[in-house]
Amino acid sequence: MIKRTIVSLFSVYMMMSYIFKNIFNYQDDLFFIIFILPYILMNSLSSFYLIKSMIKKPKDMNDNIGTVIVSFIGCNLTLIAGHFIELRSSIPNVTIAFTGIVLSIIVIPFYIAAIINLGKNLTVLPEANTLNTKGIYSISRHPLYSCYIYWYLTNILIFQSKAIIITSILQAIFQIIRAKNEEKILEENFSEYANYKKRVWWVGKIKEKQIIEY
Repeated sequence: MIKRTIVSLFSVYMMMSYIFKNIFNYQDDLFFIIFILPYILMNSLSSFYLIKSMIKKPKDMNDNIGTVIVSFIGCNLTLIAGHFIELRSSIPNVTIAFTGIVLSIIVIPFYIAAIINLGKNLTVLPEANTLNTKGIYSISRHPLYSCYIYWYLTNILIFQSKAIIITSILQAIFQIIRAKNEEKILEENFSEYANYKKRVWWVGKIKEKQIIEY
């Protein structure tokens, strides 16, 4: 439980530091309004539910050191890197960057729906609390991880630097590992998860009659 608390609090700290950094560096420009501001609001929402989840004792949890490291880096790599290196290109292509911003913001409603759907079950480490198969989770097995990986790709278009390409690829790999760790603990604690996994993909749903048992 101590490792769970530490990694959750540090993740909240990283999100809040991102929020305050951008608020204090506020610039009255289009980039802030259509890109930074939505992410400030989303990080605030994520922090709120993550703090609430820390109060609740999980039914089961994987907190071995390897999983803790993967989960922590998967959540925070880009935020940590941004404190030490410049992630934005000094000479970005404005058209490509704007395209990336537009592509990035169109999935925000999908992300917000997933956060609200999870509520206080939002966690950094893989935990078995309840099996959520309704709402956005009825059409996507991993809506949050899908959004994260999608955003890493759009970040490459927006920031256009070698640093963002490297951090985005690494973070996408860590998120896939996080998803696999989460699936494992859910399968161990909820027998119905196997059937849910057959019906619902990362993004997309298979109709019942399309599932063929072998």
